[in-house]
Amino acid sequence: MDRAYPKRPDRGVPRGVPVASSALCAVPEMLDFGRAGFLVENVSVEGWRGCLAEILADPAALPSVGQRGFERMSEHYTVEAMADAYLDAINEVL
Repeated sequence: MDRAYPKRPDRGVPRGVPVASSALCAVPEMLDFGRAGFLVENVSVEGWRGCLAEILADPAALPSVGQRGFERMSEHYTVEAMADAYLDAINEVL
């Protein structure tokens, strides 16, 4: 993998779709350590099976997880938010 996070979480999250992803690279931070999406810690068939079973056991939670993911993505991972963060970092050095 040549990125800090896989491509798929950032496809659904901006649309308010709750996502599940392997807890690799920057994904845990991106999904606010499980508050803005579902993390599969044990990246295996069993780990995914367990995560999906938890998701299916509480489908009423899906809209709020999707909303938290959308809010987190909007606040931290848009082009504008990342550009602002870079400018803030540069200004701190100057």
